[in-house]
Amino acid sequence: MNLNNIRTDNNKAIRKYERYGTRLFLKALQDQAENFDPEIMYNAYINFYQFVFTDAAKRSYTQIRKEEAKTKDFVVDGFFLSSWRFWIKDYVMKNLVTSIAGVNENTRLQIQTITANLLSEGFNPNQIAVQIKKLVGSRSRAVAIARTEGTTANNLGTRRSAEDWQLQTGEAMYKIWIHSGNPTDPRSAHISAQNKPIPSTDNFNINGSSMQFPGDVNAPLSERVNCLCTHTYLSERLVRKRFPEAL
Repeated sequence: MNLNNIRTDNNKAIRKYERYGTRLFLKALQDQAENFDPEIMYNAYINFYQFVFTDAAKRSYTQIRKEEAKTKDFVVDGFFLSSWRFWIKDYVMKNLVTSIAGVNENTRLQIQTITANLLSEGFNPNQIAVQIKKLVGSRSRAVAIARTEGTTANNLGTRRSAEDWQLQTGEAMYKIWIHSGNPTDPRSAHISAQNKPIPSTDNFNINGSSMQFPGDVNAPLSERVNCLCTHTYLSERLVRKRFPEAL
């Protein structure tokens, strides 16, 4: 297992997810600026998570299959993809409701504040509408949402692929944290967590926070925001071969 190759492939995928998410969330923010509706952002989150999660799960499943030298068995098919899409939609609705509500509330308050300020300055409704769309539907905000949620969706997909692999094969799995290598994210705890396989059912200890994977929604925001880390899985057989000190 070449962790540098996995890091490189992940960083390439993350850039793809960020581009897609930026377009998606920018449109959602601009649509809300014209006619605020909380459902717009909920739908954007579901679409984004379904795209990233299924793509990441497929990449990870293929990687595990390659490492285990089982290139013909357990191939990702339509059943896997359909079940993954259904699962992640349910996950978003159950686990991200508070986060999405927070984004919506931030948008609503921005619209109210901008409207009040511009009315006091004598702007007419058409001018106010233009300014709201410009300020509320900002690209930088869309990028921030896409980057943070992309890490979570990506790692959720990676985890789900390992769970399905274990279910199909009965093999015990281990997971390894992989830092993105991005110098703009020098969080020492994320860097030091690397190359230390732990059982797939255990959590990583990051600055005293218990995290299932990078981007874990239950972790503090300080460990999630702008984090581009990933993680990967390998069987106990490979851990014994390549990381014997972990056992």
